[in-house]
Amino acid sequence: MGRLTDLPVELLQRIAGFLDCSSALSLTRTSRQLNDACNVRTVFKDIALYLRGTPLNDVSPISKWNPLIWPNGPGILKRASLSDTIRVAYAVEQALHQADKPYNPFWNSLQADISHGVQCDIEQWLPQLLAWHHPTSEYLQYTSLLPVHYQLGQLLENQTDARYDLNKANFINVGFCLAFLALQNLSKIEDECENGASVLIMSGDYMLSVCWGLRTPYLDGYGLDDDFDLAQASSCIFPFLYSVLGDGYYRTIPFPLPSKMPFSSLMDIPWVYSGGAEAFTTCHVEKMTEPGFLTGTWMGYYTDQRTLSHQALAPVDHPMEEINIVAASSSDDSNESKPNLKGYIQCPQSHGIDRYGKFTLGGSFYANGQVEFVKKYCSHNWEWQYRGVVIPFGIAGHWSSTNNAFGGYFWIWKKEWCDALMT
Repeated sequence: MGRLTDLPVELLQRIAGFLDCSSALSLTRTSRQLNDACNVRTVFKDIALYLRGTPLNDVSPISKWNPLIWPNGPGILKRASLSDTIRVAYAVEQALHQADKPYNPFWNSLQADISHGVQCDIEQWLPQLLAWHHPTSEYLQYTSLLPVHYQLGQLLENQTDARYDLNKANFINVGFCLAFLALQNLSKIEDECENGASVLIMSGDYMLSVCWGLRTPYLDGYGLDDDFDLAQASSCIFPFLYSVLGDGYYRTIPFPLPSKMPFSSLMDIPWVYSGGAEAFTTCHVEKMTEPGFLTGTWMGYYTDQRTLSHQALAPVDHPMEEINIVAASSSDDSNESKPNLKGYIQCPQSHGIDRYGKFTLGGSFYANGQVEFVKKYCSHNWEWQYRGVVIPFGIAGHWSSTNNAFGGYFWIWKKEWCDALMT
């Protein structure tokens, strides 16, 4: 009987490409000859691209006889080293295992002892796969991430020790994944809001804990903290979706679609399992604070909480539309007083409209991702201060009166990210 190692190298590599990443790695450890033949980029690139080797059960929406193909994969993996390619193939394997459990609402990370920090693992590979538009995203459930984000939020509210920065990065990355999958499944959220599905109970627990930012907006004298950071912004998207859909404003303006967002060109996406969770959290900031990105047509929503306590399902006002932002770089001289200043939102060239009429915008944006501007109505003597931060899904933050009294939260996104048929 012939031995496996008697086969030509090309055929060995072809066979190995039908395995999942873990099995292929095990194969390479059985002999030096198999290691030399199969521990190569070609094998693990095929595993990542064609997804042939994952053991899928009969109820899975993915068919092992009709493997998915990752359209963006060849361009992404072209610049990958062998070790990077192996890590991507392993991340794909992990994603497929989760997609193969459509009725399991929890990730394995929930087995962790959260009193010592949540080590989700997913925060080091799932954000990258989603940003790269890997096709397994179509089969992952956003509801499975709610408890993970919820627990991370619980930790951050009172945590001050050395693990705070790590868990904050985990929270931001899981928030990106939650927002991505929720935006990808808007019709499901709409059905849940209409039918009162059981998932709303879990969603309610989540939103009462961490929505609209991790910290109460009220400080001494009912003032506002000037900073609105990425952790706060990462917890805003999901509550906005439920609040807008629950209030009946859905389809007044379209939400952004992840499939329309060119994450690869807007983010310096790190390789999976590389550099820790922190490497992904700010990889969008540099490019999304360029005048060329900020200039364009935006739209979005804001909550009006001037007469309310800090609440979960805050009332969302009518949308802001046709927000035409004109951004320009700052001169070298103007940077002296504000070292992080990167440019200006020019007024009156920047303007938009909402239910109260037309308004102009004027403000600044910074290299650390912070954005601030004054919204001034043309027909009323009203001015509101908006402070936020760029996120992969636009700009999120809070707004206040000119004397710093909290008004609510806002989220705006680029019109080009929406379905053209709905705009």
